[in-house]
Amino acid sequence: MTSTSQQATPVHPEVAHSVVKSTCSICNPLTNCGLDVQVQDGRIVAVKGSPETPGSRGHLCIKGKATVEFVHNPD
Repeated sequence: MTSTSQQATPVHPEVAHSVVKSTCSICNPLTNCGLDVQVQDGRIVAVKGSPETPGSRGHLCIKGKATVEFVHNPD
């Protein structure tokens, strides 16, 4: 996952500290689906597809939707 410093609308505004624009290349490195990653206290708490991304237009596959679990998995 690659991140930039651009800000987006929080996925869950009631708990958001910041939303970081990022990309996911799990399925296909050429696709790079856009992500709006919600970060609270330095930890990813939610991920939503970024509607600005032409290829995915705000949609994520099941792998992208599981980014929080993937990042925080102890294994």
